[in-house]
Amino acid sequence: MSVLAKSGLPALAARHKLTCVVRTHLHDAAPIGRTRPLTPSGIIGKVQDSRKGYILARYPTVRRLLLAWLRVVAYFRVNAYGGVAQLLWWTTLPMTAVERGHWRDWMRASLSLHERMLRRPELWRVLFGLGWVELLVAPLMPLVALVDVARVLYKRRAGLQSLRVRPRDTFSYPEYYLHDFHHQPNGGLSLRSALAYDWQVRFLFAGTERLMRQAVVDALPRGDSLAVLDLGCGTAAWLTQARALGRNHRYTGVDLSPEYLRVARICRRGGTFLQANAEELPAAWDGRFDVVVAIWLFHELPSAAIHRIIREAARVLRPGGKFVFLDAKQRVDHAAYDPRIPANFMDYFAEPYFAGWVELDLEAALRDAGLSLERRKRVHHSVLLTGRKASAG
Repeated sequence: MSVLAKSGLPALAARHKLTCVVRTHLHDAAPIGRTRPLTPSGIIGKVQDSRKGYILARYPTVRRLLLAWLRVVAYFRVNAYGGVAQLLWWTTLPMTAVERGHWRDWMRASLSLHERMLRRPELWRVLFGLGWVELLVAPLMPLVALVDVARVLYKRRAGLQSLRVRPRDTFSYPEYYLHDFHHQPNGGLSLRSALAYDWQVRFLFAGTERLMRQAVVDALPRGDSLAVLDLGCGTAAWLTQARALGRNHRYTGVDLSPEYLRVARICRRGGTFLQANAEELPAAWDGRFDVVVAIWLFHELPSAAIHRIIREAARVLRPGGKFVFLDAKQRVDHAAYDPRIPANFMDYFAEPYFAGWVELDLEAALRDAGLSLERRKRVHHSVLLTGRKASAG
């Protein structure tokens, strides 16, 4: 029996005439005649939907038990993902004392970020409930990781910086894109890369990728009235999180990879996904979008491409529209900057443009595109920037 069942939550729900029915035989709230398997995250969501978490607010014991459980989950996530990432890094590229110290700081900061997010109960269901999906595919990841390690070792022993990437269609790909980013076979043009990407990000960030993406979700208002464009959307993993938190806006995602877009179309319902180069968006999109989003895109691009994409983002924004992007921290975001860290990051993750990203003057790029900087905020190991297009008149 679950902690929630032991706490008497089903009886409490009936007593207070909540709109959902919580079944005592380990089934989640559902209309009469229909049942769904109970999960802690599902109960959290139903309780929040019913009188805005009345039970959690009224009965602190239930709240404390849930919070304790979520803290255990957070501790496991950080140490499991961070530990595996460190092991893989050490296997392919021996870590220096500086890097080991940096990794320890990274892990402590990741736990601290989880703790801060746990102060927002409305995020519990989304940030941790989605974690149940991870368990379904977890058995596949050791095999994927071993293949990745083998590729990295082969490239290092052969003295290769990159392996050939061959497009399978007639789309006009920019030259910089034909690189095996993250050491994936055929780079971003392979289905394997699309399936592995979210897991690689999860390992890299020690299980905090959703917590950082939450900064982008928070930058959008609740509702369904906005037109949102996602540049370099990849698999659009953040869209599930945004919709679960009431951001049900009209969503369009563009990406160069047909395989990433295939995964996005299957896994993210309610969005439109198009193959397009963010440097050359359709001419008909002038002033079409209320918000343009880019998540962890720019560090994989040469500086000239970043400038072109920001100009395109400004063009397709309506007057008064907002440009929101989250990416790796730059030199100016570090209190103490050590150039050895990005150098080894470039080597291990096959990120040839990362050094240029770290030094890029983003505020100048926004100004050149006609956008004014509204906010710059560190979000764990990333930075969130928002720019605004001037209103008409």
